[in-house]
Amino acid sequence: MAGSLYRLEAPIRRYDWGSPTALPALLGADNPNREPWAEMWLGTHPAAPSRVYTPAGTVPLAELLAGADADQVGGRANARLGHELPFLLKLIAAEKPLSIQCHPDRDQARAGFRREEAAGVPRDAPERCYRDARHKPELVVALSPFAALAGFRTPPDIVAAFEDMNVDELQPEVSALAKTGEVSAFFSALLRIEERRSRAILDQVARGAARSASQEASVVAELLARHPRDLGALAPLYLNFVELSPGDGLFLPPRQLHSYLRGTAVEVMASSDNVLRGGLTTKPVATAELDAVVDPAPAPPRIVRAQPTGPGVSVYQTPAEEFELARVSARGGRDCVLSGLSSASLAICAEGQVTIRDPDGGESLSLSGGRAALIAASAPRVHIEGSGVVYAAYVPKDA
Repeated sequence: MAGSLYRLEAPIRRYDWGSPTALPALLGADNPNREPWAEMWLGTHPAAPSRVYTPAGTVPLAELLAGADADQVGGRANARLGHELPFLLKLIAAEKPLSIQCHPDRDQARAGFRREEAAGVPRDAPERCYRDARHKPELVVALSPFAALAGFRTPPDIVAAFEDMNVDELQPEVSALAKTGEVSAFFSALLRIEERRSRAILDQVARGAARSASQEASVVAELLARHPRDLGALAPLYLNFVELSPGDGLFLPPRQLHSYLRGTAVEVMASSDNVLRGGLTTKPVATAELDAVVDPAPAPPRIVRAQPTGPGVSVYQTPAEEFELARVSARGGRDCVLSGLSSASLAICAEGQVTIRDPDGGESLSLSGGRAALIAASAPRVHIEGSGVVYAAYVPKDA
């Protein structure tokens, strides 16, 4: 008979933009070599799958979901993808800006994956753009003050920002944008600027940022300090700058250009690792793919705030079919009930210490900061008690 609550072992991803202190502090773990701990992954994605603690030892989460009690464990998750979860839950800690990037929609992901498979590009190759055939909507929820760039600004705002910088070398492109309002042509031109012009542009932008008192100039100066020869440092002039307070969410649909600048957060997304990069990186920049995939429509940031559904429980509502994210704040002995779960759920304690209890199955599991659990579909409701904050991701009931 399958259990209902399982402790998870989650792999740490060490990318150079990660913080050497934030995740180790949350997990109470040592990091003597001060490596950059960027992300902790919870899910079945083959790039970094979670493992489940069982009486017989740890087993891959996908193996548990594919076992004899798969329906009881996975529920709607199994109905969607068999032994894989359709979502991926992460803790992220950015000390340095991530690359300017976007993710493909479903059709683009499928076509791109087929194309690179047929071309024989290894899935772990640095130049590979499509590592799977899935799209990647994502929701990031701040655990600390969190800064990001997300979505194109309006053409008049972009023109005004570049004029404030006095970038004479870009005058032809800026004038064309002012005349036509075509952000796609402007962005495509930026991606294709040759190195000689790039150096002149960045020198002019650096001088302009030093003179300007604008917010975007301040962010540009910050990016130039880290990437002095990367045109991605211009991104704050054409993308929206976003600051999230703890508990605030930002939803990023496929094809929206974005970058996380700094902060610690919970992130949930469709289970995909497809990334098309456009700057602020030493990895390959996918100029042609990015140009074809990115949505050039000006779009204000989609800030999402959790909506209360019961004592201590609130939900971040997004258009994503693969996931829903709940926030449970257990305080002062309050008994919080997370109910209506029809799929396997992944839960992570982001603060304090809590106990998750299945009143029907008679099981319980304690979690402290940074620790994670699988809640099986056989537990449609669980009680969360103690003094802490838990985030739980699951397949929406109407998906």
